[in-house]
Amino acid sequence: ISSGAEGTAYSTNDNRYVCKVFHEKQLSVLRCKKLKFFENRQVRYDGICWPEKIVYTMDGKPVGYIMQRAYGREMSKIFDGEESILEYFPQWKRIDLVNLSIKILEKFIYLHLLGIKVGDIRPQNIVIGNDASVYLIDMDSCQIEDYPCPFGDEDFTPAENQGKAFDSFLRTYRNERFSIYVLVFTILFLGAHPYAQKNG
Repeated sequence: ISSGAEGTAYSTNDNRYVCKVFHEKQLSVLRCKKLKFFENRQVRYDGICWPEKIVYTMDGKPVGYIMQRAYGREMSKIFDGEESILEYFPQWKRIDLVNLSIKILEKFIYLHLLGIKVGDIRPQNIVIGNDASVYLIDMDSCQIEDYPCPFGDEDFTPAENQGKAFDSFLRTYRNERFSIYVLVFTILFLGAHPYAQKNG
């Protein structure tokens, strides 16, 4: 279906699920332990593509996991200026942007109630369906218990965490709220960043 820096997502014989297979050397011992933790601590919420089951080779080597399938386009492609959103959702008004933001916030609130921080909050990790359904993807990088989120985007990172290696610290809810605020801003202002500058 798609391929990225970490791995490749494949269709399965059940169209409700996809399988993410990590590239060679991307699946460390720590990541395997974290995936096992995810498998044992299931999150069941529509649109949260949680790692549900680890996938193994025939000789028992872990290579990836099964997750809910997301249908739609990455939010980053839709919210890339006024022309992009008009291409995908020409009938949308301001209220539709607000409703989309609320759908996304509900998923973050649910995860926070479980003590889970998404960490790597960015438009590339959110998929929007043609019916305005919302999916959070790449959930295997979430911060859970003492397992940090090893990834991030500087555009969505608060000042106190700028320049740090993302796998070297645990994010706080305050850190997470900053990322969410920036995300909502980019929705309401069609892809603009709150700290964007022109001519200095």
